Amino acid sequence: MFLSISLRLRTMPHTEAKGGAAGVTKCPAPSALVLHKRAYPIAKRTSQSAKTCKTNAQQTICSQSSEPELSAQRLSRRDVLQKSSLAIGLSAVATELWLPEEARAATAFANPADLGNGFQRYYGRATSASSYGGYGGTETEVDAFKYYFDIPSSWKNEIITKQEKGYQGVDARFSIPTKKSTNAFLVTFPGYQTLKEDKSSLLDDLAIADGNLQDTLALAEEFTITERKNDEGQLFVEYDVIGEGNSILVNLTTYGGRLYVFFVKTKDNNFDRELYTQIRDSFQNVKKTPAELAADIESLKRAL
Repeated sequence: MFLSISLRLRTMPHTEAKGGAAGVTKCPAPSALVLHKRAYPIAKRTSQSAKTCKTNAQQTICSQSSEPELSAQRLSRRDVLQKSSLAIGLSAVATELWLPEEARAATAFANPADLGNGFQRYYGRATSASSYGGYGGTETEVDAFKYYFDIPSSWKNEIITKQEKGYQGVDARFSIPTKKSTNAFLVTFPGYQTLKEDKSSLLDDLAIADGNLQDTLALAEEFTITERKNDEGQLFVEYDVIGEGNSILVNLTTYGGRLYVFFVKTKDNNFDRELYTQIRDSFQNVKKTPAELAADIESLKRAL
């Protein structure tokens, strides 16, 4: 059921209504409405009874009918703006709801997306700190998603605070609801075209703003670095940092002028290393449109 609102403006005499025309190493809008300061009358439909009589040779028949009549009601500039915004918003909602199913699938999909194999895939936007909460960004729908990773379906998305976003670069985090110390999170910063040669010091740089990471690195009993490249030549540096009561698996890369660091972290000494390595290695950068991503998800589910 849709609600349609239509606004009709009648101008004052002599006034015209105008409108505007989108390797491994072990280490230790629509047209604009022009408004003026003066108030504009808006047509309001009221009902007025009218008496109609017909006469023939035998008798005269009279009946009452409701004849619509237009009367003017003056609205302030704020009233016109509010009503116009409401009409435009309702129109946009109606347009989206009336889209064919195929068209809606091409413009939007569930995020995280259920892969049908006990995992869900999360797509992240890597927004800047100034865009926290959805404000201040200039991304379009086509280039909005910058990366994705897969986590178990039972893991839940957590809200990132403005401080975490601004100081630590955290963009997304999922955790086990009953054990939040086991989690996977993505850190990203702009201004990185390549990685420096000393890969062992990259995590030390990140630990400057993260006290927990400092402790994990300092108490690590195992520190392994593996470098690999994908088919396109993109370099990924993977770290296994294992310690008593604190372990992290890390996937680090640069793409599109940004540094991406994906952490899988746990305090469990008996964690499923194979599973957590699978989560860590699932991180990839997005190089497709939302419509192509939606098609990929459906293709993965059909192949199961």
